Amino acid sequence: MKQVNINNLQIEVYQKEDNIPDTCTTFITQTKPIAKSVLESVFGEPTKDKLSKDKEIHYTWVISVNEKLFELHDWKSGECDDNEPIAWSVRSIDASETLQNEFIKTLNILSIYK
Repeated sequence: MKQVNINNLQIEVYQKEDNIPDTCTTFITQTKPIAKSVLESVFGEPTKDKLSKDKEIHYTWVISVNEKLFELHDWKSGECDDNEPIAWSVRSIDASETLQNEFIKTLNILSIYK
């Protein structure tokens, strides 16, 4: 796992070679538009980069924030250019509302970068 520290959040990003937990999650919200290249510079390559069975997700990062599981992906955005900012869907099942809001706020900081 790749460890990242942003805004005092303990963020661990699952890599393709890691034992990736099953991520049965529920939708929270979408981020401000962020380029895929910016997310890759912070989190590394997507944990999953194959088209989902329903053909609605191309890229997914599975992320642990303060030991709570999140998913960040491009739901229904279609394939995007690496430098094209898009809104990313954020999902979690067991994170508190406070932690969810803090993680979204942290992600939205990345929207200013190109």
